[in-house]
Amino acid sequence: TLCVFDPEKADKLKQSLPPGLSVQDL
Repeated sequence: TLCVFDPEKADKLKQSLPPGLSVQDL
């Protein structure tokens, strides 16, 4: 699980990452 502080970056990560990975918004 990746921890992302910037919601906009988190959204971009969610779009670029494969479905098996998840992004955690802090």
